[in-house]
Amino acid sequence: MKKLISIAAVLILILSLTSCYYDEVPEEPIRPPNLDVSFANNIQPIFNTHCISCHNGTLNPDLREGNSYNFLTITDPDSVVPNDADGSELYQRLIGVGNIMPPSGALSNNDVSLVRDWINQGALNN
Repeated sequence: MKKLISIAAVLILILSLTSCYYDEVPEEPIRPPNLDVSFANNIQPIFNTHCISCHNGTLNPDLREGNSYNFLTITDPDSVVPNDADGSELYQRLIGVGNIMPPSGALSNNDVSLVRDWINQGALNN
C-alpha cells in the first residue's frame, strides 16, 4: 500500500511539473528585420488597408498614395526620421505611444515591423 501511495505521489509531482506553462496564446512574435523593405510594395499597402479611411486628405497626415511619402518626410519631418524609428512619430504611434494608430486596433506585429525596418533602412521612396 505504501508503495502504491509513493507511486501516486511521484506521478502527481511529475504531472504538476509538466503541466501547461501558458494560460493564453502567446502573441505573434516580432519578426527579424527585413533586409529590403519597399515603400511602394510594403508600406503604402499598409496605409491603404488601415489608414486612409481617416487620413484621406482631410486629416493629417495625408496617407493617400502619391501624397504619403512627401507628407511624412518633407511636410512633417518629425513623422518619419530616416534611420531612427524610435525617434519617428509614425512608429511611436503604431506601437502605442500617445494615441495608438489606427484607433480601430493595433496593426499586426508584421506590419509594425515593416514600418520600423523601412524607417531604419533610411525611409527611402522605393
